[in-house]
Order: sequence, then C-alpha cells, then structure tokens
Amino acid sequence: MHARQVSTSAPSRTGENRVFPGLFACSSGSVVIIWVLMASTVGATGPRPHRPRVARGSTSRWTPAPTCGAYDGRVRGSLGTERVESWQRSRPWLADGLLAVALGVLLIPSGVGVLASAPWPLPARAALIAGLVALHILVVFRRVRPRATFVAGSAVLAAFVCIPDATGPQVTQTYGAPVPVVLLPSSIIFCVLLYSVAAHRGSTDSYRALAVAAVGGLLVVVRLWNAEAAAQLPLSMGLWRAMLIPVVAAFVVVPWQLGRLRQVRARYLEAMADRALADERRRIAGELHDVVSHSLAVMVSQAEGARMLADRKPGVVVPALDRIATTGQEAMHGMRALLDTLDPDARDRAPQPTPADLDALLDRARRAGLDIHWDGIDSTATDADIPAAPGLVAYRVVQESVTNVLKHAGPQTSVTVVVRREPAELVVEVADDGGPILDVTPGRGLLGMRERVEAVGGRLTYGRHTFRRPHQGGDVSGFAVRAHIPTGGVAS
Repeated sequence: MHARQVSTSAPSRTGENRVFPGLFACSSGSVVIIWVLMASTVGATGPRPHRPRVARGSTSRWTPAPTCGAYDGRVRGSLGTERVESWQRSRPWLADGLLAVALGVLLIPSGVGVLASAPWPLPARAALIAGLVALHILVVFRRVRPRATFVAGSAVLAAFVCIPDATGPQVTQTYGAPVPVVLLPSSIIFCVLLYSVAAHRGSTDSYRALAVAAVGGLLVVVRLWNAEAAAQLPLSMGLWRAMLIPVVAAFVVVPWQLGRLRQVRARYLEAMADRALADERRRIAGELHDVVSHSLAVMVSQAEGARMLADRKPGVVVPALDRIATTGQEAMHGMRALLDTLDPDARDRAPQPTPADLDALLDRARRAGLDIHWDGIDSTATDADIPAAPGLVAYRVVQESVTNVLKHAGPQTSVTVVVRREPAELVVEVADDGGPILDVTPGRGLLGMRERVEAVGGRLTYGRHTFRRPHQGGDVSGFAVRAHIPTGGVAS
C-alpha cells in the first residue's frame, strides 16, 4: 500500500517540476514578445537632425527645408519601418486586433486551465475567466481609448491580486502548489495597457498611470512575498524575495518609460515638421518680397511722377506708362519664375538672376528717378567665374537696397553701387544720400537680406552713413548697406 502511494506520487512530483516552470517560461516568453512589439513602435531615432547648409553653387535662398514626409522618413529610419508604422497608424483597430489575437492564443489557454480547475463556485470561476478574456479584448482599444482601457485593466488586475490562490486537486496535481492568479501569463497585458496610456495620453494621465502601476506593483510584491508557488522554482526563498522587487519594478517602469519615449519622439517629430513648414513659408515670403517689392516700388514711383507731370508735360506720361507696363510684365515673369521654383519638375528650368543682370536692374531704377552711380563689377573676372549662389545673393542685396531707397528716400536720390570681386568673396556696397535716418529698425527686406547673406556664410552690416560732398557744402547723411559674400576662393 505504501509502495503504491510512493509510486503514484513520484510521477506527479515529476510532472509538477516540469509543468509549473513551464508556466513561468510561457510568461517570460510573452514578456519578451510584448516588449519587442512595444520597442518596435518606438523606432530608431537616429542622429539628431541639423539645419541643412547651402550647397556651393546652389541657386536657392537657402537649402529648402525638407517636407514633412521627407523629414519624417529620414528620422524614422528605413522605408520598411516607415511603411509598418504608417500601416499601424491608418488601421489601429486592425493592428491592435491582430496583436490581441496573437496574445490571446499564446496566453489564454494556460490561464483558463488554472481558473477552470479551481474549486470555486461556478459563477466565481466564470467571472474570473470572463475578466481574463476581457483583459485581452482591451488590447484592441489600447490606442483609441488608452485611459479607459488602462482603468479597466487595472481593475481586473486588482481582482487577480486580491482573490485567494487557485487550489484544488487538479491545480495541485498539475502545478505542485496553489497558484496566485496574478501570476497567470495574461497579467502581463497590464504592461501593454500601461505603455499605451504613457504613449498616447498627456503627461498628467501618464504620471497618474505610473502611480497606479506603482501601487499595484507594491501589492503584487506583498501578495507574492511568501507565495507557495516559489517552492516549485529552483530558487531559495531568499533569492525569490531578492528578485521579486526588481522584477516587479521592471514590469512597471520599462513599459511606462517606453511609452514616454514614444510620446516624446512623436512630439519632437511634430515640432520638426512644424519648423520645416515655417521655414518654407518664410522662404516663400522672402522670395515674394524680393521679386515683387522692387517692381512695385518702381511702378509706384513712375505712376506718381506721371501724375505730377500730366498737366505740365503731357508728353512724358505715355513713356512713363510704358515703363510701368514693362515693369509690371517683369514682375509677372518674376512671379512665374518663383512659382516654378515651387514645382519640382520646373525648378531646374527657372532661371535665376546673376550679377550680369545688375545693369538692367539699375537701369530700371534710373528710369524711376534715382541717380545711380555704377561702374560694373570691380574685377577682371567674368560673371561666369562667380558661383551661382553668391551671385544670386549679391543681386538680391543690390535689388533690395535700391528698392529701400525708392520707398524711403524717394526719387532724385543719389545712389552709389559697388560690387567688388575679391579673391575669396564678393563685397557689395549700396549707399545713398537720402538724408538722416530716424528709425533703423530692420523690416522684412533688411532681415531677408541678412538671412540670405548668412545662409551662404557671409555677413551684412547696415546703418547711417555720412558722405563727404564738398560741392554740396559739406557732409551729406544717408544710409549704407555692406555685404561680404564668400565665393569659395582662396584669399591671397
């Protein structure tokens, strides 16, 4: 009789040592899978992006800001990762539904087996099994309702912590000891819900969820401190207790930290996209100002002059109107060229002005009434020797400076324009004798000039200037602009 009892108990003990650690192995494998899934949504952030610099020879104002899609794709990493994340964002219900099904297939059978074999009343067992299944269903709504799913998941897990261990002959024969329900593999769904609320809700909800999880983790430690299930593991009770606190803390901190990392990354990408959009808007606004402002100033000056001379010298009205029409047509061409730069297919076809076009620009200013002193580029180099980007910046500086003279000093103002080619830079000087300047607060034009010059590594200065004009009875006040624009040469 005694031998029969020994023979029947020995296989059972062997099964206990084999099956119960398998329950923990299933839980550990599920933890790894869930953490990999959560970490994959964070993605590789890569190096911190920097503001692009202007390439030598570029004809744009500065290197165009990347579009949101291009920037986002570069930061996210590979095209494959971007496609996966895009698919997940466009189909959150389907993606999370597949995740819920996968976790359910992996985790639910062992949990249902424990709960169904416990010697509790049938309604209690049915309620616990329903709670277990509901915990998995919450995964489907983890992104669309992160706070609600976390609250519901916390309630289910609290019930798992508070109820007694699952006991009974079948449980003891299978697992070798009473099983704490909180140790069922499905409990790690709580990590997914904690990650989701940290990733998709604001800081307030995120920290509240962390506090709830910390309290829950403390209750789990207290609940498992003297768990009989620990005897089935190849660990001493002292080692079990020493490992319990850091393991439970990891189950709380790691998912929450991964969620916060994802949220910070998403906000960073959104801020960078907004910055790229703002930079592009500023670039377009600057180009519109440069293209239209000069032509409008010339047209207004011509129209006012024609109106004043209409009665005394009718013969000058028609030529003035012709010049207004010509200037308007040139402005239209400039606008069309600007619109072409916004079209990737037409960008290469849009010609950009060069220092060789300064003669025509200053000739229009002379016809508007300015007294222009200009002897051409002070250099033996040809226009072809000037790189495109510095040449465009020099043209825009002269254009904006002359436009400012027309707007603020008016016609009949003397303007001296100097463009000097030096070994390593272009020096542009535009000075007028339009009288003292009361307010030198920079407007869009001066700020745009400075941005252009600094974008290619140069520097711009401007302010009041005094001219020595002995034939006019002494010094004459005015305004001067000076730009040093690198050309990529070697200074002697």
